[in-house]
Amino acid sequence: MDIKKIDKIKAPEDWVEEALNPEKIQGISHRRNSMKKLRTAAAAVVIFLLCGTFVTVAATKSNVFQSLLENMFGKENVTEVELNPEPTKQVADVKAEKDGTIQLQENMMVVGEKESFISEYHFEGDEEKVDHVYTIVSNGLKKMTPVAFESVLDGEKCGFQYVASGNEIYAFNYTGGITEIFSYYKNGIIYGVREEKNATKGYLVEINLAEKTLKKISGGNMICNFVMSPEGSKILCNHRGDGYWSVFDIASKTEKKISQKLVNGYARTTEIEFLDENRILTYGESIFKNSTEEDSTCVVNLQTMRIEKKYSGVGLVNMKWSYRYHHKKKSLEFYEITGNQSFTIPDVKDSGDVIDVSGDYVLFGNLEEKKQAVYLVQLTNHTWKKMNIPRKLRNDMEIHLVKTQKKILITNKKRAYLVDVSAL
Repeated sequence: MDIKKIDKIKAPEDWVEEALNPEKIQGISHRRNSMKKLRTAAAAVVIFLLCGTFVTVAATKSNVFQSLLENMFGKENVTEVELNPEPTKQVADVKAEKDGTIQLQENMMVVGEKESFISEYHFEGDEEKVDHVYTIVSNGLKKMTPVAFESVLDGEKCGFQYVASGNEIYAFNYTGGITEIFSYYKNGIIYGVREEKNATKGYLVEINLAEKTLKKISGGNMICNFVMSPEGSKILCNHRGDGYWSVFDIASKTEKKISQKLVNGYARTTEIEFLDENRILTYGESIFKNSTEEDSTCVVNLQTMRIEKKYSGVGLVNMKWSYRYHHKKKSLEFYEITGNQSFTIPDVKDSGDVIDVSGDYVLFGNLEEKKQAVYLVQLTNHTWKKMNIPRKLRNDMEIHLVKTQKKILITNKKRAYLVDVSAL
């Protein structure tokens, strides 16, 4: 199958009428990008592009659903998965079985910085409690065994439960003032945030999981929003109340204020992206080009505290990538704000929006237009997959990207199928 330039695929409308539950479901609004990375609501369906999986419950027949997927992606690439997350049943591995029926729960969500985990939870009053955690494997889901951590700081017990996969950790069920655990995990050392009871002081803490020790590594001014660098050497701290960002160096245990000329003190965490351990990408001041005012994107060096590069425009896909629709040519162009890469998808009938983004993968289209296709785009490889989804199927359909496995989990809220998109 030529997944880059696949021919238009249609599902016969009588399939749809024959098999679908006529009850209309008002979907959770999908997200779209604006010039400042704000995503506004649109109605009708739910399609999430994630590194993990978020699944809910409904009651819809699946024979037409499976046939649609097999025609769209190829029968050999579609496998039905089985999941039974009942708390009383000890399931170590949930494998993808051809004939398995999925039993999905509403109280499950994607978690983790890289969206590597799926948690099953319940509420005790307003407090969320995690019961089980799963990770995604090549052919399904695997239930993980949490580890309990407990220590004492300033005479008070504090702790959490956690699971780890690779160099990422997911912590939950915090106690004793722990408010955040950063996802980077190396040699049994992790970092987090602990606030005092009155929430007037907050500290960065270093946690040794093996020795079960916890110690403060910063002053008490860390009532902030945070962004950790990819390799865990630095933490950006947004002192939003005081209108500035700072960078905390883990090795030296020192904090340095970042000038507002470099980073807007009120920039959101989604408006800053690490390029490496010492450089970040963020929005800059407006620039004038041919007498026209344009937004800009800057590369800021955290060591020299200087702007290394400034680019015209901001990304509509993510911090690095944007797109433009060419009405005359009926084509969709993706182009890199920070470089020279670009590619064009031909024969796109109408302009659309970014539905969601995860890493190098993008879902693009207009879900409210009955005849408009949805595109799964891989930015690095400059490839795409065109998906013509009948409108009535969209009402129940959810798409989740399992990035690490190069698979998509597609569900009609009753059954779910893993689809191999490694050719994309």
